[in-house]
Amino acid sequence: MPYPVVLNISGRLCAVVGAGKVAERKVEGLLQAGAVVRVIGTHPTLRIQAWADDQNIELVDRGFFETDLDDCWLVFAATNNADVNEKVAAVTRGRNILFCHSAGGEGDFTVPAVLNNGDLQVAVSTRGTSPTYARLVRDYLDEHLSTGHGEVLTILKQARAQLKEAVPNDSIRRQNIWRSMLSQDIFEAVQAGSLDEVKQRIFECLSLSQD
Repeated sequence: MPYPVVLNISGRLCAVVGAGKVAERKVEGLLQAGAVVRVIGTHPTLRIQAWADDQNIELVDRGFFETDLDDCWLVFAATNNADVNEKVAAVTRGRNILFCHSAGGEGDFTVPAVLNNGDLQVAVSTRGTSPTYARLVRDYLDEHLSTGHGEVLTILKQARAQLKEAVPNDSIRRQNIWRSMLSQDIFEAVQAGSLDEVKQRIFECLSLSQD
């Protein structure tokens, strides 16, 4: 069974071997996550070429060499050539580089379908069985989850900082106050769009830290 994680790849060098539409989607996700991106492949899509022209990525416009993965932390194989993809996989195994086979071959990880709502990030995985079905589930959640969850998380981030400042030396008390803020009825209030009620609840719980 795979072990689900959320990777922090900000500032890390990640490579995409291939420059077509599949590679383009991988590059977009890597850029959104703050990675340093190197793309290796011929005939890049217009978006990949534009990213390179704007110096948002490094584009190596040729076939794959093993040295292309020097200093890389994570690699996608996204070509339509099975031999090239397998060569990339073999190089990553020899160097202990995290590897994803975008064509569905064996790798270290798969990329889930992701829903982003502010600081709320929901990832849906089918363990590589059907990315299309994962997207259907993601789209269902996107339709049914209130957009207010992102706003509430912004408020909670501020509340956490205030609570740490107000109660710096009593972790048990902080935990109890935090738990009093967050319960099923808070989630239901956000879902119902009652954000003022949620903000009032958070404010009241924070006031306990002043007692």
